[in-house]
Amino acid sequence: MMEVEQKFRLEDFQPALEALTRQGANGPNHLEEQDLYWNAPDRDFAQTGEAFRIRCANGQCFFTYKGPKQEGEVKIRNEIEIPLGSKEEVFEQHAEMLTALGYRQVAWVEKIRLVYQVQLEGTAVTVSLDEVKGLGKFAEVEVLVDSGDSVQAADLVRATAALLGLTQWEPRSYLRMVLQARGK
Repeated sequence: MMEVEQKFRLEDFQPALEALTRQGANGPNHLEEQDLYWNAPDRDFAQTGEAFRIRCANGQCFFTYKGPKQEGEVKIRNEIEIPLGSKEEVFEQHAEMLTALGYRQVAWVEKIRLVYQVQLEGTAVTVSLDEVKGLGKFAEVEVLVDSGDSVQAADLVRATAALLGLTQWEPRSYLRMVLQARGK
C-alpha cells in the first residue's frame, strides 16, 4: 500500500474538531501510541528517507516499514505494517531480536491520537489529531491507496486539509522533529 499524507501544526484542536463535525466525520477512535524507531545495520534510514518502527497502540504492537518519500508537499511512500500481538507478549522479544540483528534504537515518539474518518469523493480519508510528547499538537490527513492511485489521493488529502482549514503545513516526520529537538 502507498501512504499519502500531509501533516499540519495546530495551536488548538477546537477549530479542527468543529470542522470535522461540519464534514460529518466518524470518530474519534482514541489511541495512545508509543513508537520505537530503529536504524538498520547496513544503511542509515535518515539518509535513505526510510523509517522502521515498532508501534504499540492501545496494547497492540505492529512492525511498520515506510519506504523513501517521493518529492512533493504531500508525502507519498510505500508502507508495510505487520501485526505482532499484544505489547505484554511481544514488544521486548522483538526489540531483543532487532538488537541481535544489529539494528539500533533511534528514538521514542509518544502521542495521544484521536482518529476520524471523513468521506470525500467516495473515498475514506483519515484525519488524526495528535498530541505528541515534547512537540505539541498536529493534524495528519491520510489516504492509503494502491501505488497507481497516489496522485488522485494527494489531491484528496489537499482538498480535505483545505475543507478543515488546516494551513500550517509541517513537512517533517515526528521522528525528525524529536531528533532535532535532541540536537541530532
